[in-house]
Amino acid sequence: MLKKNKKSEKNLNNLLPLDKWSEFVFAHAKFIDGRLNTRLKKVAKALAKSPGDSIPNALDFWSQTKAAYNFLGNKKVCCEKILESVGMSTAQLCVNLDTVLNIQDTSSLSFSNAEKTSGLGPIYGKDTKGLHFHTSLAVSENGVPIGLFGIKIWARKYEEFGKKYYCKKKPIEEKESYKWIDGINAARESIKYISPIKKVKIIHVGDREDDIFEVLSDIISSGDGCVIRSSCNRWVFDEKRVSVKAYEHVHRQNPIGRFLVEVPRKENEKERTASLALRSCRLYLDDELKMKINLVEVLEEIPPTDVQAPLKWYLWTTENVDSSDAIIRVVNFYKHRWLIEEYHKTLKSGCRIEALQLKSAEQIKNAVAIYAAVAVRILQLAKLSRKEPDAPCTQILMQDEWQALYTIINKKPPNAATPVPTIREAHLWIGRLGGHIGRKSDGLPGIKTTWLGLNELSIITNVYRILRS
Repeated sequence: MLKKNKKSEKNLNNLLPLDKWSEFVFAHAKFIDGRLNTRLKKVAKALAKSPGDSIPNALDFWSQTKAAYNFLGNKKVCCEKILESVGMSTAQLCVNLDTVLNIQDTSSLSFSNAEKTSGLGPIYGKDTKGLHFHTSLAVSENGVPIGLFGIKIWARKYEEFGKKYYCKKKPIEEKESYKWIDGINAARESIKYISPIKKVKIIHVGDREDDIFEVLSDIISSGDGCVIRSSCNRWVFDEKRVSVKAYEHVHRQNPIGRFLVEVPRKENEKERTASLALRSCRLYLDDELKMKINLVEVLEEIPPTDVQAPLKWYLWTTENVDSSDAIIRVVNFYKHRWLIEEYHKTLKSGCRIEALQLKSAEQIKNAVAIYAAVAVRILQLAKLSRKEPDAPCTQILMQDEWQALYTIINKKPPNAATPVPTIREAHLWIGRLGGHIGRKSDGLPGIKTTWLGLNELSIITNVYRILRS
């Protein structure tokens, strides 16, 4: 059981320097052979230092590379134990929170060129092969990634690929869509390690694929919360036990308020500020009125003439929606869902998972479990520089890392009187290494320039250490 510690009291989303980060994130890994626990932390630290490099390039010597490959291929190592430790460390960072968002989504990894890799399955068609994975990302209410509750990784079976009618006859426990309930359970399993004195509410956030009756029923019956985008105009029941169409019923309600949102530029559409009308109502999924849930309509009623697809969201939620402020809170929770899109991009492109050359799907799963924690660290850096810009960069960089970064940017080494740069300053400098120009109009570096910059920083730090010694 995890208890409140001074570290989590000081900073909820503590981005530790690499020498402490791997110790913290993988502290709860309990392999029978203690040497595997030590090796896990060393491999994770090396991969986090150079997230875009191949495994041989990330490790300094051939002996270390060989040890990393042996670890990933060891039959005593499994991704579930690695991810369990990641989930427990995530729970430890949630100790001081009242509410945590569990944002879920699915993606895939293609290894069509890995002809000798065993255990893979079809991705987009029978001629492609790879793995699917479903992520449960822990995020604070203000939109800062905390960690991972879990990742489920699997290979589809070729003999069942494309048989949708066959799959519909199965109970949900045997369907691939059960991944959403697996993600819910992963969050609950992680949070249960927190002291029972502290109750943390989990709000599960998902897109339209998550709009499944069994998922909504599970959340409502458990007392958890949810914000899930509706995928279909369901038949539901109002408070008088009258069967109604959900979308028509909520649209008949008077608007509670309005919400302004910035819409980025799209093809043939200019950047604009959209005015959204907010409506809500209370509904029931069953005629016995036991499964209560709210529906929110977010509608751009008067869009510009050149806008082809006005904004329209229907959100199922267990949260209070009796006022405009309450609805805006729910809408903001759903807006945080885009973080998982950025996370998957970081994991796949930033950490270059699909370039792994391993012999089996089990080895790939073990590597993904480690890189999954590394990708969270990269995403945290990009978000914390916006949320906590004035915090010292020693929360994310080791001393020789920020000194090497300072030296390459300022063309001179720091001295004893040089103040420690802030997270914002360090992020801007890392972004410059990754190609971010850094003009005022450019804003802060994005995810891509951040991971490219971290790769460059790894090389610069190694040179700095050699020259200093």
